Amino acid sequence: MKSVLAQWLITALASLPLQVNRLIGATSGWLAWALRLRARRFTETNLSLAFPAMPDDERTALARRSLIASGRTMTETAWVWRRPLADTVSRLRNEQTIHIIDQARVTGRGILLVTPHTGSWEATMPAVIGRDENIAYFYRPPRNLSLEPILIDGRANLGGIALRLDAGGIREAIKRLRNGGVVGLLPDQEPDRDGGVFAPFFGTPALTMTLLTRLARKTGADVVFIVVTRTHNGWQSHAIHPDERISDPDPVIAATAVNEAVERCVSLAPAQYLWSYRRFRELPAGGRRPY
Repeated sequence: MKSVLAQWLITALASLPLQVNRLIGATSGWLAWALRLRARRFTETNLSLAFPAMPDDERTALARRSLIASGRTMTETAWVWRRPLADTVSRLRNEQTIHIIDQARVTGRGILLVTPHTGSWEATMPAVIGRDENIAYFYRPPRNLSLEPILIDGRANLGGIALRLDAGGIREAIKRLRNGGVVGLLPDQEPDRDGGVFAPFFGTPALTMTLLTRLARKTGADVVFIVVTRTHNGWQSHAIHPDERISDPDPVIAATAVNEAVERCVSLAPAQYLWSYRRFRELPAGGRRPY
């Protein structure tokens, strides 16, 4: 039943003009703020940890803008998933990103595309493909497995090839990267404790995945962070090269470089980051932060 309703909602949102779609998303974010839903609590907790020196009124304003932006991200995801790819590409300024990806292709090595939860991360594939190339991407199956085909179909419309975040998916990613392919992943999801190390993120220890840095070392792939921020009429993509410490054999040093690169991405549009994600939930000494 949930999958049927989700399909209907996604189809309905995709049928709307982009500005109307975004207005609905902004309204949902504003309601989450006004009704003091848990997304507001998570956002305020994260911002107090990330920006403790920021004046309270500025931090409150940032939290409100962030929830509104997150609402827009959710509804425009349906738009990007279901509209023809050309509709998204026509609204996307990505000259700098394509130039950097072209430079990386010259080496013949694989490319790890790293996309934090900033802006419209679902538009990353249209920002990069620009040709006839498919991108394999890691994903975690949703808790409700009936929704999994919706996610896979939506990203397939963008040229994405799904790789489950498991042993089989990792083996396929290594194979693709060694053969000069492109693999995408999100670097700021909290992993299981055995799949990550604690490294500072905006000054607060955060459990950070080691998969990204292990793939980079094992395959020699180029690592490029891609951010697609929202503009008035569409999107703007940005490409960032991380510090070379991202391939350091010390997992904490490498994870620190990952988080520093994510911070640079967030700084492009702080209100468009998904601050409602419980990024600092796990604590270094054990236990979890009471969000």
